[in-house]
Amino acid sequence: MPESAPPGVPAHAADRRPETLTPEAIEAVLADFRSWLHQTAATPPEPVPSNGDAEPVDRQAPDARAWSRLKGLVVHGYFTSERVQKDVLKTVVMPGRFDGNAPMKAAGGANG
Repeated sequence: MPESAPPGVPAHAADRRPETLTPEAIEAVLADFRSWLHQTAATPPEPVPSNGDAEPVDRQAPDARAWSRLKGLVVHGYFTSERVQKDVLKTVVMPGRFDGNAPMKAAGGANG
């Protein structure tokens, strides 16, 4: 069943064939990319502000609290995942071996 084109996309867009990729077209794209690389290499990077230069963050703002909560949940989920516990942290969840039928001494007392 054909569907109509999404809003903003011409209905005939799917009928248009892609342009043939010629060696000249490839070289033009690569030349443009090389030019961009040379310009980027010639421009010094902007200095990164140190903590003293950064604006103070209101940690009680709703967006800051939400971001902090999300980061905490991601870190918690990572470190409590089975794969990280076994492969990264090498945690032994139950030391030794599990024996669900271990012998137990009878408890002495008035009822036992």
